[in-house]
Amino acid sequence: MTNVVLLGLKGHQGCCLDEIARREDVRLAGVQDDDPTVLEGLRGRSYTDQQTLFTTSPDELLALPQVDVAILCEDNAARPGNLLACAERGWHIMAEKPLALSLEDLGAVREAVERAGVRLSMLLTMRFEPPYLAMRHEVAAGSVGRPLLMSAQKSYRRGIRPAWQRDRATFGGTIPFIGIHALDMLQWQTGCRYRRVAAAHHNERLPGAGDIEETAIMLLETDAGQMVDIRCDYLRPGKAPTHGDDRFRVAGSDGVIEAIGGEVSLLTAAHEPRVLAQPEGQSIFGSFLDELAGRGRHPITAAECFAITEVALKARQAAETGEWVSV
Repeated sequence: MTNVVLLGLKGHQGCCLDEIARREDVRLAGVQDDDPTVLEGLRGRSYTDQQTLFTTSPDELLALPQVDVAILCEDNAARPGNLLACAERGWHIMAEKPLALSLEDLGAVREAVERAGVRLSMLLTMRFEPPYLAMRHEVAAGSVGRPLLMSAQKSYRRGIRPAWQRDRATFGGTIPFIGIHALDMLQWQTGCRYRRVAAAHHNERLPGAGDIEETAIMLLETDAGQMVDIRCDYLRPGKAPTHGDDRFRVAGSDGVIEAIGGEVSLLTAAHEPRVLAQPEGQSIFGSFLDELAGRGRHPITAAECFAITEVALKARQAAETGEWVSV
């Protein structure tokens, strides 16, 4: 039996909890959050049992014996300390992003994880979604030729953001929080490697935003001279049919592929534009658990998690300084 604990209920924990519910060889040993009301809402769910610990104390959860895996979905500022604590205990870790809010903390986490020899992954959930699996397959197959210009949009409803997001100290910025998804996606889809980044972000103090930068933009150059542009915003109107409007585009020497609104379209010189079939989605946490059990390989490495967090933090640095930053 694999014993799993969950620190925080402020992220993509749902995809992990759903996977626990599907498995008979995995149990949720404990869950922690600083909001008792949210915590109580989990009691009696299919992924809990009578022995599951519910607590508002991180220390109480970290004191549980015989834990194998920790899921970290706390506020962004608390994550580095929890990563260090879990690594010290020899627990494998599935963490929210970013791993840290400073390069110094990121270095300390990297050292602790490597010293402990634990498996670390990050909730880069978009890698496992059907449109982006289809997009990556076509790019790898050479359908657009050599990728030359990669673009992404991450647009979210703002509403009234949670208190921890409205405080820069616990949030850390829009670029490392949502921009990191786009940074990872374009690199994963094309195999490019970023060389330098310029960026800008702005906090308009719109209702419900607090310290959140409602707009952010990044321009990156790769080692091979390819161009990348990424736009992030919290400006999607409340009456929009979905919370997010994600768009990804790869323009290459032989064609263009785009993912918009859940559809993937391909345009090449040889064929009429067409909408592509998509594979089934995959479970990010299921893949992680399978690797730990000796069944297959989870496709997100710890090295990738550290590297893309570093890129995101340096992109935020570029926005703060107004200068190009090498990555």
